Amino acid sequence: MASTFLRSSGRSDNSLPKCYCGASTAILKSWIRDNPGRRFKACKYYDPITKSRGCKYFKWCDRIQTDWQKDFINEVLMGKKILENKLGKYGRDLEYLVDDRGELF
Repeated sequence: MASTFLRSSGRSDNSLPKCYCGASTAILKSWIRDNPGRRFKACKYYDPITKSRGCKYFKWCDRIQTDWQKDFINEVLMGKKILENKLGKYGRDLEYLVDDRGELF
């Protein structure tokens, strides 16, 4: 599963701790297989797309998940991905049928 993160914070920048470069930290959510849905604090310059980690500040916000929690979340995510793929296929099939029907008239 791809490594993705979601930026989210219910607090103002002033209430978050500072990272090593002096900026306010950001609260992110991990979606990697080993820590699905687990929140962490990181340098606000952390960029998962470019793999730039800013000043490399990192601290977990949540407790370590049990194996069954990880397995359950990963199964739900896999089911979601399967449904999204099916929905995309059905959408393409519908477009094909609509286009095909237009050619009949």
